[in-house]
Amino acid sequence: MMNVQPTDEQAKILGSCVAPLVWGKGLGQGVYSNGTVTFFNPEAPIAITNEHVYSGLREKATREGGKVGILNLLIDLEERKIAVDAELDLATFRVTTEEVERIGKIAAVQKAGEYALPEVNMGIFTSGFPKELRIDEANRVGCLSFQRSGLKVKRVSPRLVVVDTSIDPDARIVEGAAKYRPLVSSGGISGSAILALSAYRGSDWPFLLGIVFEEPESAKPGEPEPLEPNILRARPISCVNRDGTIHHP
Repeated sequence: MMNVQPTDEQAKILGSCVAPLVWGKGLGQGVYSNGTVTFFNPEAPIAITNEHVYSGLREKATREGGKVGILNLLIDLEERKIAVDAELDLATFRVTTEEVERIGKIAAVQKAGEYALPEVNMGIFTSGFPKELRIDEANRVGCLSFQRSGLKVKRVSPRLVVVDTSIDPDARIVEGAAKYRPLVSSGGISGSAILALSAYRGSDWPFLLGIVFEEPESAKPGEPEPLEPNILRARPISCVNRDGTIHHP
């Protein structure tokens, strides 16, 4: 598996298995909320996000109306639901191969071994969608992916992957054909993917290692400092079975 800086093409591949999950009401006026979904298992794809993202967007749609979509693919979260687990902060729902392909995405694969875990000091990447998500006046969602490379796995257990983000040589926004600009805020990427890049069916492919559920941001004035600065926490992908059911180690 590749642990070095990705090329532009590899950066696009790493971002190809994630998409924004968006609730909107009058999206052209900027009224929206979003998290990230990660597509998993090419043979029978599912979408994975955090329980707090799933429940939050579903509550907004129920209370305030509006629509929920993955990019421009409108979905009913309740109809699509496979499993929702508040303890692990994971939620899974159904998508089809045709739907994933229609929005220009692919489903990530899993490291060999059903419950295989990433290794300590393994170099990894993250990819997700921050609060800077762009929605134009025609209500089209801009495909804008936040990626970081050069991160290291700090601790691993069957229920938790802890990533050190203090050394981050390449935090960047990827827009369209790998055009980069600095990141303003990393907030809003709940449900994003921890990834490695490796060969699958003769091509470079994203290998899914975990789903981010917590990333402390810098404290605002008057607020306490985060308990663990420069730490990103994720659930290992081994907590999600290929059929979308949740596995408690």
